[in-house]
Amino acid sequence: MANAFNATAHGVVNPGFVPEIYSAKLQIKLEGSLVLASALVANRDFEGDIRDAGDTVKIPMEILDPTITPYHLQTGLGTPQELTLKDTDLKITEADSFNFRVEDIAQVQNKVKGLVAKGQERAARKLAEAADVFVSGVITTAVATADSRGKKVTQIVRDPAAVGGAGKAYETIVAANLVLDTNDVPSQGRYIVVSPKIYSELLLDERFISADKYGAGSVITNGEVGRILGMTVYMTTVMYTREMVIGHQMAVTFANQIVKTESYRPEKYFSDAVKGLHVYGARVIRPEALVTVIPKP
Repeated sequence: MANAFNATAHGVVNPGFVPEIYSAKLQIKLEGSLVLASALVANRDFEGDIRDAGDTVKIPMEILDPTITPYHLQTGLGTPQELTLKDTDLKITEADSFNFRVEDIAQVQNKVKGLVAKGQERAARKLAEAADVFVSGVITTAVATADSRGKKVTQIVRDPAAVGGAGKAYETIVAANLVLDTNDVPSQGRYIVVSPKIYSELLLDERFISADKYGAGSVITNGEVGRILGMTVYMTTVMYTREMVIGHQMAVTFANQIVKTESYRPEKYFSDAVKGLHVYGARVIRPEALVTVIPKP
């Protein structure tokens, strides 16, 4: 029976388990499930070398823009202006784990195929959900708290019953886009994240370009569902009480790493088990590049 074990279908757990390879595969699956914490929405510019929970990533933040002055052909340039820099900390505060077991293959090989791989996929999805919930909470905090420059995330209260349709989902996105324009946020890199309720409303609006209309299927990786005003639209269920987040990739920074994976034999069971640790942190570093939408109470 031992020779009948299919390593290709089930994965090599014991012996021959290579944590570095398993960690990389899990990280790839995790990335494909993220929405608010994905590299499509949150930037990864300062991810650096994360080793464990409690690590701190230093973010250099400019707090003084260079002054633009005319160039004089005779006198040339003046004294160089010193550009003031200030470090902002991105703390890796979160640590989520998974821990599952698979009964000895000799007993279940004819009933279950690829159980280790399926467990890995489900673990990645659940880890991604937890990370998205965390980033959603970070955004909520940034709405109420100004940064060191006095900047805050803009919040729009949407009233679907507003006169003239001003409170419709599409019109609200246009209003949020205007906020970003006013704040000199670059057009390239903007995104929209919506709740399932808003997505269903957009499907009834002919101005919304759904994903299947541009040949990409009904849903793409990381919850992509369509486009509006040149911005990619993503859908997620972890929005708390808000309906939409419209912003630029510069607004939120997210850093994460699968730092540990181990295989072991549980003392009480005849099975192989796998456990892993995902550490991460997030911070809103450019609140002026972010708009959240909540429904009118």
